[in-house]
Amino acid sequence: MSQHNVLRIAIIDDHPIFRAGLRRLLNSEPGLEVVAEGSTGADAPRLVETSAADVVLIDLSMPESDGLTALRLLQQSESDVKPVLLTAAISRADTLEALRLGAFGVLLKSSAADLVFKCLNEVRKGRYWIDSDTVGNLVETMRLQESDPRTGHPDHPDLSTFELRMIQALGRGASNKQIAREIGVAEQTVKNALSRLYARMGVSGRLELILKATRSGLLPRTHEK
Repeated sequence: MSQHNVLRIAIIDDHPIFRAGLRRLLNSEPGLEVVAEGSTGADAPRLVETSAADVVLIDLSMPESDGLTALRLLQQSESDVKPVLLTAAISRADTLEALRLGAFGVLLKSSAADLVFKCLNEVRKGRYWIDSDTVGNLVETMRLQESDPRTGHPDHPDLSTFELRMIQALGRGASNKQIAREIGVAEQTVKNALSRLYARMGVSGRLELILKATRSGLLPRTHEK
């Protein structure tokens, strides 16, 4: 993290008016500072290197070089920056591809200011951030597309029936309250059990747990309609 605990942010978007508005918004929040701007995905490695940005916000749709191209370039550069994809709308396939290419989050351009700050706060901590309504759709897409043998079947701790049911509920996009109601326990019990499960599985939150569980076969490969 940068000195004085200020999160240094780069913005890459081909619309100057949108960049200006986002810059004003971010600079108005204590602890955030926009340090660089670009208009094409090809700018990403250079901007990140010269600005020492902690996070780079990248527009998905740009005419010359789009957001996914920018993520590929950053991945090749082995930069430590945390990318977040900006978009007006995104398909499930593009969401999955963005995460595979190293994105720490997907942020809709229509998001309220408090959600923008929440996203950046999560990413600042090294956590993934994605709208909760998208998680279930993302996992369904992974079930259909996750056939790359390089993902393998990594070792994981033995799970109790209770823990497996929690993972399956998370895979459907259920909230803690919904999981508690489904399994028949208190919501606090679910919160405590998830915290222990995150530690055992070596993940920082529910999105990482879902990704790992899907890749390791803990979530079913067929989706009940």
